Amino acid sequence: MRLGWVSSRKGPLAMLLPGLRLLPPGMAARLAAGLGRAEYRVNPSLRRRYVDALARAGRQLGCDWDVPTLGRHLAGNQVRWRLRDRLFDGQSDARVAPLLRVDGRDHLDAALSEGRGAILLVNHFGAFLMPAHWLMRQGYPLRWLAERPRHVSRLLSKEFQTEGPTGQRRLFLSRKASPGESASAIMRAGRVLASGALVMIAGDVRWSGPNTASARFLGRHYTFTTTWAALAAVTGAPVLPAFGLMDPDGSHHIEFLPPFHVPPDALQTGTLSHWVQNYLDALEQQVRSHPDNSSDYFFWAESHEYQTEAG
Repeated sequence: MRLGWVSSRKGPLAMLLPGLRLLPPGMAARLAAGLGRAEYRVNPSLRRRYVDALARAGRQLGCDWDVPTLGRHLAGNQVRWRLRDRLFDGQSDARVAPLLRVDGRDHLDAALSEGRGAILLVNHFGAFLMPAHWLMRQGYPLRWLAERPRHVSRLLSKEFQTEGPTGQRRLFLSRKASPGESASAIMRAGRVLASGALVMIAGDVRWSGPNTASARFLGRHYTFTTTWAALAAVTGAPVLPAFGLMDPDGSHHIEFLPPFHVPPDALQTGTLSHWVQNYLDALEQQVRSHPDNSSDYFFWAESHEYQTEAG
């Protein structure tokens, strides 16, 4: 999604980032959000896109939002969303710790105590990289089964070139990968889980081709990857949903929910779509509760890519 000057993917944020990093990270986050809100105020076409998208989403969800006010806050958080976790580069653990409030660590530790590793089920809602950032700072073993993320902190990217049976480099997925390459990455993810580590997978990824299912999200049907559910069924690893929230004061709230298991026969019975839909329902509830943290979800309707017919 490309919106305004400040909230675009490239260029402007890269220019602003060095200056923002000179500030305490909480202050820098508040300043970044303020830039997004200012852009919303002075750019009529940008404001119209936000208002139209939020009004449409409000109707779909049956939510009576104050759309102009919500649009301003969403525009501010959109800039923070683009910054990912890069404001924490070079910051000590002591300086970062007050900005990462964590609930559910007992759920995380309970999942790992089973001895099968755990699938960290994440998304692109709110402060979506903060669970991974906190886990890395805490020393938890973490790997990504995803497309290689761009524009992230040095802390996260330092492991991206690791090799070996449980290394990261060959775990990254690509939409251009052959079925064999994708299957090999999933097999390697199984080895990572067997080592007792966390494998992070996003449950809201729209995808095409095999290993997908049609599911409903924000009033429309799209095809989503079922990789996380299939991996959970095959390995028996617990699934640990995690959410990150951007708070107005520049801090973040990370929540680990109770882990669950996907039945081992889910592949054979064709019920992976059930688990995908359950997760998207939980994600949609987060959107209802915190629409100002909903990043680009409200703009999915502008593209027909990955949309399917209902039913």
